[in-house]
Amino acid sequence: MKFILKKAGKIVSQTKETVSADGATRTSDATFYAASSDKPITGTATYKRVGKSVAGMHLYSGSWMTDKVLESDNGLLATYEQTADGLKMTTPTGTHFDAKPDGEEYPVSGGGAPADAKVILKQIDANTIEMTNKSGGKVRFTARYTVSPDGQSMTVEGHSSTGVVQTYVARKQ
Repeated sequence: MKFILKKAGKIVSQTKETVSADGATRTSDATFYAASSDKPITGTATYKRVGKSVAGMHLYSGSWMTDKVLESDNGLLATYEQTADGLKMTTPTGTHFDAKPDGEEYPVSGGGAPADAKVILKQIDANTIEMTNKSGGKVRFTARYTVSPDGQSMTVEGHSSTGVVQTYVARKQ
């Protein structure tokens, strides 16, 4: 199956979903076009079926668990800069914010972020910041970013409002 998302007639993303012949795995090949970048983000995700497919429905139906995600560098790169009183974040696709770790809401803009996107930062300890992302007045994602003692990596543990948990280690460039 192929999904194409458009905004004002312009393609924002397109995804091709392929289910294996035995119905046990699914591969998602996606391309995202950020308005603020001329280079699209590409990625491939694989999923394992959990439970049975729905009888009489397309093999795509049913429940899936993420197995592996690969994404192009411009989709993975984020630059964090400590400021005198807070933290700035920017990505190659134009997403950015400038916020203080004071529990207040600050705007997130660019890169396809919702117009009402907000970030809330809370300093947990010298190496850890908790970041909450909101849009539509609701919390969408909360994550803890913990920088290693040597400053060369950062462990991120995030929880989405839909129950998705993701943990990864980002390495300093």
